[in-house]
Amino acid sequence: MDKQIYLPITQSRPKKIAFVDIDSTLSSHIEATNVSQLLDHRLTNKARRLLEERGYIIAFITSRTEEMLMSIKEYNLSVKKYQLNRPLSRFTKENTPQGTLDPHIIASSTGGKIFVRQGDGGYIEDVSYRNSSLSPFEWRTKTMNLLTKLNTNGSLFVYSSIEHVEDFHNGSSKVFPPDYRIQIQFRNPADLISFKKVFKQYEPELYAINDSWPQEHKYALYISPVPGKFEAANRILSMIKKDTNDPLYLPEILFVGDSLPDIYEAIYSTCKTSTLFLVGGSRMTPYLLDPKKNDFVGDDLKGIKKEMKMVSLGVYEYRHANRICTIIVSDEKYPGLVGPESLIEYLS
Repeated sequence: MDKQIYLPITQSRPKKIAFVDIDSTLSSHIEATNVSQLLDHRLTNKARRLLEERGYIIAFITSRTEEMLMSIKEYNLSVKKYQLNRPLSRFTKENTPQGTLDPHIIASSTGGKIFVRQGDGGYIEDVSYRNSSLSPFEWRTKTMNLLTKLNTNGSLFVYSSIEHVEDFHNGSSKVFPPDYRIQIQFRNPADLISFKKVFKQYEPELYAINDSWPQEHKYALYISPVPGKFEAANRILSMIKKDTNDPLYLPEILFVGDSLPDIYEAIYSTCKTSTLFLVGGSRMTPYLLDPKKNDFVGDDLKGIKKEMKMVSLGVYEYRHANRICTIIVSDEKYPGLVGPESLIEYLS
């Protein structure tokens, strides 16, 4: 069945594959309201168009849920033909850049699930990728019970606004809770670090993915049955390579993002060679470039930075275990350009 799922991709024997983040990368953050945070939809659409014109098969690997990345047409086909069982979000498609919809592949909820667009329309899930034998409801119930026990008197963290079904039904949340991911938010980095130390002792089969943004005073973890976006990227690559039945098949790989999970996605990739494009305005720029900034809310970056060697201004080479990843830091290479603006400059 898996082979049939990926067939629409492997039939074209893609020479280039781009794994692209959405929020604060290809587009504004979904909940951005400040004028300075909002980006022109035309920039998002142009960046998407350039990726396709350059011959990339596009996989969105994002914190957004799968239905948020589908047009109404593809959503309806996915429900009708492939039993997609999620309600539409309340973010209107009219206000959504077309460039953030209908990619070839969707890895939703920070890499928790994978969907592949079929040749005759609609997305089908790669169910065997799921890293849990529980249904989404069972997994969420079990995991939230554990988290609630660890949340001393409710003082350590709060759940994100999208984590409660009743909030979606009463209209206070615009997105139905993700199937296999829970976001928790902390008041300060010390609480997050303290929680991570305790959490792993209680549940070794769950992962705490750091999606903090210190510059915005946002400290957040995603609790997931998969360790991060890199798990989904490696699954997609392995399935595509397997279906080509060619041991020498080596597509050009581009990762595009702005956050720590995006960095891990690139450096933990099974690709022998790849490129990571950190868009302008990335929260990670000061941590990668300042030799004194090595602690990213509990994640030690010294090992990564030690393996990074400058090639030219804004371009670094990361070598580890016979793998080479070229890292482009847009804030250094294309100063003043943010998000999709920097990607457009790179692709142009």
